[in-house]
Amino acid sequence: MTLRILDRLLLFIAALVVLGMAMGLAFFLVSLGSGEPLQTTLAMRWSEPPLHEVLLRGSGVAVGTLALDHATLNVRAGGALYRIGQAADIGLVGILWLFVVLSARRLVDRIAKGTPFSPQSVKWLRVIGWSLIALNIWSWIRLILLPLALLPGLVVRDGSGLYPAVASGIAGPAAQVDASLSFALLICGLLVIALAEAFRIGGDLRAENEAFV
Repeated sequence: MTLRILDRLLLFIAALVVLGMAMGLAFFLVSLGSGEPLQTTLAMRWSEPPLHEVLLRGSGVAVGTLALDHATLNVRAGGALYRIGQAADIGLVGILWLFVVLSARRLVDRIAKGTPFSPQSVKWLRVIGWSLIALNIWSWIRLILLPLALLPGLVVRDGSGLYPAVASGIAGPAAQVDASLSFALLICGLLVIALAEAFRIGGDLRAENEAFV
């Protein structure tokens, strides 16, 4: 893939990010006017899941159990605080991804100009790295804190409770937010920051070599 094609691809991705953020904010404003929050989708885990035996076909020998311990919550609910969280989520995620893509474009531009180890390249790499780390941290905050403003006002029709990830001592059948935290963006961000340091050292060595010539 040539640098020109890569630049055009990054520009297209940036346009998609802007379009997605604009559509998200538009849906938010429409929902604000209608009085209903945006739909929230959360992965949940049942505290006392129904169990079903799994048998070998033919012999009927029990070889395991099927636990219906996962669920998906789709709901339109939440007060003013939760609405603020939804707007912050749309805006912050969109802006951070825009930082990543536009910084990558600037980095590609420096490489195309033959100055990959310039201070500007190091700067853009650091912006990418810290933006990816911020995205990962925000995903944790959103998963842990936003449901605190949503779930206390909800209950399943059969009486089962819905609890955030930080809830403890849950008694009886209940669904709790599945707090399976991902470290993918965090690790990618740290690797990009390490790469920025490598570029900085490479630039310093290049400047020293040029000084001796």
